Amino acid sequence: MTVVLLGREPKVVKSVGSELRARGFSVVECTGDDEAVAAVDSGDATAIVIGGGVEPASRERVTSAARAHGVAVVAGRRGDGPLATYVDEVLVPELREVSAA
Repeated sequence: MTVVLLGREPKVVKSVGSELRARGFSVVECTGDDEAVAAVDSGDATAIVIGGGVEPASRERVTSAARAHGVAVVAGRRGDGPLATYVDEVLVPELREVSAA
């Protein structure tokens, strides 16, 4: 499964990407809308995770591109707990659910 990861904070995107890779996912890390849309347009993506800090207009643009290519969209949320816990308890189950659909 190839996951496009879009977020505004490079450090967080890199950390989440590393956590997902450690759990067997292929990840394309993006901090800009154009690169996220290009990753979706490539045809390799199975899902896109849009980080909680991505602005509404950007979120709409990227979601529209994803849906046009049949790429599942997962809405990331900001949290205060450990990143690894968030990945294990929220992102991984959601990604597995959308890949099974």
